[in-house]
Amino acid sequence: MRRSPNERRSRDLGTYLRRPAPDRVLVEAAAHFGRHALPEPD
Repeated sequence: MRRSPNERRSRDLGTYLRRPAPDRVLVEAAAHFGRHALPEPD
């Protein structure tokens, strides 16, 4: 059975809102890699 687009959007939004500050996590990860050198490849 196919679900409606609104149901899918509602479910996706609920999942997104349960994540702990996703934008802040991305900003902190980018700042970390900006401050530290990347490891050398083997």
